[in-house]
Amino acid sequence: MFEPNKEYTEAEVKIIIKPIYEDDAIIRRYLVDYGYLGRNDDGSKYYKKCEEVIMDKMNKKEIINNYKQQEIEMGIIQIYNTVNGYSFVDICTNLYKPFESIKFQLNLGRAKSKKLKEDWAAYGESAFDFKVVEKLESNEGSTDKQKVEDLKELLNLWIENQGDDFKLYK
Repeated sequence: MFEPNKEYTEAEVKIIIKPIYEDDAIIRRYLVDYGYLGRNDDGSKYYKKCEEVIMDKMNKKEIINNYKQQEIEMGIIQIYNTVNGYSFVDICTNLYKPFESIKFQLNLGRAKSKKLKEDWAAYGESAFDFKVVEKLESNEGSTDKQKVEDLKELLNLWIENQGDDFKLYK
């Protein structure tokens, strides 16, 4: 599948994985987490880490089923600008490495907030703190739609509780 001593872009990895399983992001994460693939810091290049085929030792269906059965944590994330005190907060429906894709998008010059994008370009990544500020305690039997609505309510309550001095990116 993956050749040793060859770098792959994320798009190339997706092309290889898609025929195996529709949600290529899950498989990419497992390939990196289990040490089969390495990835550079900005996520732009992947490479095979070793000659032995680790995936042969694992049942692919078992890995996928285990992932599907694990409880996905949801919550509120905050990106705090340490220079000017502004914060970007949002709901997050999957707290597994929530900031990697946000950092990647910001490095590409994309963001939900124009001011956040400008500050990111001006101050750089080191000027920002990333944290999960609240986790959703979901009710058993809640649908995904209900959980998202609960997250939105939790976000509004969290923002209200920050006080009048809280500076929020719009």
